[in-house]
Amino acid sequence: MTETSDRPHPVGTAAHDAAGVEAGLARRVDAALRAVGADPAAGARADGAAPAVDAQTYLAAAAHVFADVLRADCSARTSAIDLLVVDALVTYAFERAADDPATVEEYAARAMATLAGMAAPPTAPTTAASDP
Repeated sequence: MTETSDRPHPVGTAAHDAAGVEAGLARRVDAALRAVGADPAAGARADGAAPAVDAQTYLAAAAHVFADVLRADCSARTSAIDLLVVDALVTYAFERAADDPATVEEYAARAMATLAGMAAPPTAPTTAASDP
C-alpha cells in the first residue's frame, strides 16, 4: 500500500529530506540577509536588471553568520547547517562578483582575507621591552 500525500516528495525519501534541507537553508540565508539590513526578495533578477543584493551584502551576511559560528562551539555538529549557510552566501557573493570579471580576482582576495581574518586566533599585544 502506498501512502499518498500532497507534499512534493514522499515523507522519508531522500528527495523529501533534500527538499526540507533546501527550504531550511533558504530561510536561514534570508534571515542572514535581513540581519545585515538587506531585503532577501531583492536578490532575484527576474527581469535581468542589476541585483539589489550585491556581492558585498552577501559577503557581509556570510561574515555575520560566520561570526555567530565562531562565538559558539563551532566544532559541534549543530554548526554544520550554519556553515552551509555561510557557504551559500559566499557562493551568492561570488556569483554577483562574477558580473564584473575584471574585478573578481581582487574581490576573491578581499573576501578570503575577511573570512580568514575572522577565524584567526587573536594575537597578544606586543609591548616594547624597556631598558633597565
